[in-house]
Amino acid sequence: MGTDHLLLVRTSLGSEEYRRFYFKDIQAIIVQNTRRRAYLNIMFAVLSFLVLAVIPLNWNGGVGVIVALGILLLLFSIPIVVNTALGPCCDVQIRTAVQIEDIPSLSRISRTARVLGRIRPRIQAAQGSLTADETVERLRAFEKHALARKPSATSPLGLTGNELS
Repeated sequence: MGTDHLLLVRTSLGSEEYRRFYFKDIQAIIVQNTRRRAYLNIMFAVLSFLVLAVIPLNWNGGVGVIVALGILLLLFSIPIVVNTALGPCCDVQIRTAVQIEDIPSLSRISRTARVLGRIRPRIQAAQGSLTADETVERLRAFEKHALARKPSATSPLGLTGNELS
């Protein structure tokens, strides 16, 4: 975070890509809950149960086999605890007038909330704040503009809504 911008840095095998988002240009920060945490927990739970199912089959295989399976069980169980402790997952995007960019470093709700708490005052300082009356006025103007541009109810083939159903 700079004084007047956010910097997104993407790195890959020997290259870096930089994207700068000026606070005055940010139109929206979109946060969407995902089920990623549940899917990861299910995957590791299935792997843990598979190891648990194999342990009785190898009970006579010796101490070394049981220890190896126990270590494997531990390796599949720890990520479940850590993933659950980190909290719900999310996808975050920044929208400007010319682009919508994914922010992969913000993948947990708790971290995203902390970051938004830090950058929200800077965005408000750069853009100013709207009063409740100004917000209502802008929403009405947007709605009026959207209704004026409402597309016709015909399909590209020239069929009306009744002929389509």
